[in-house]
Amino acid sequence: MYDRLLLPTVGCDSRDTTDSTSGDAVGDRFRNAMRHVGALAAEFDATIHVLHVVSRNTLPPGVGDARIDDVPQPVRQTGKRIIRRVTHRLETSSGRTVEALRVGFPADVIVDYAIEENIDMIVMRGPERSRLHRLLSGSVSTRVARTAPVPVVTAGDPVAGSLLS
Repeated sequence: MYDRLLLPTVGCDSRDTTDSTSGDAVGDRFRNAMRHVGALAAEFDATIHVLHVVSRNTLPPGVGDARIDDVPQPVRQTGKRIIRRVTHRLETSSGRTVEALRVGFPADVIVDYAIEENIDMIVMRGPERSRLHRLLSGSVSTRVARTAPVPVVTAGDPVAGSLLS
């Protein structure tokens, strides 16, 4: 039923991929999404695609049209490091993973990747809690949920005693 799962690393840095609880809401929600996708992969014997999107909004002016080769080397290396940490953690608990690094507007890239790779479900961290933040900048997870052709599961803050804790 769910053979290919997608875990985007949107808004995460390498600290968010560790096992410890940092008290940082972004990191905690991302680690919860990793636990959730790992449990789903184990249940359905699925492959997890780990996608890191370098946002066009964070790049210096003059960077080319959505080509990862045009992204400065340190930014690419950071993305690759995040992907490796996530895939290493998931491989130890879930099995098969696929790594992908793209550049563009995160919500668009995630949905396009899901279509290109025939993804069956997207699992990602939930949106920021602050209404002001969501109002001013929008939420990638909300945009993905509205436009993706497959189910999107958003993992919020971990709850004590939850099935995935």
